[in-house]
Amino acid sequence: MKDSNGFNQYWLVSGNREGFFSIREEIEVYFGYNFKDELEFQGYITEVIPENPLKLICQDRSWKLKKNRLMFSKPGPVHLKDILPKLVEGTGVAVHPQTHIQNIVFGVL
Repeated sequence: MKDSNGFNQYWLVSGNREGFFSIREEIEVYFGYNFKDELEFQGYITEVIPENPLKLICQDRSWKLKKNRLMFSKPGPVHLKDILPKLVEGTGVAVHPQTHIQNIVFGVL
């Protein structure tokens, strides 16, 4: 396919509309020098902008937490240790063991 200037256009397609990069796909970015790559970013692709240059909009791992909504109803105070496992379920986020020791309570003045 040629554009209005007669140049060939190449699309990053791999059999689906989004192409090689898919929204919600995990991504890791490495920077390196002298064959020593270091992980600089871990997260998810949240937007693909097919311009020149190609732009990938990414968010860190907390993006999955933003997607989780927890609705519950409980009379009286709510303890963080009771709801935290439900908040991080399916996100790959690990809760620090000492978090459960803390007595953090919501709904109490």
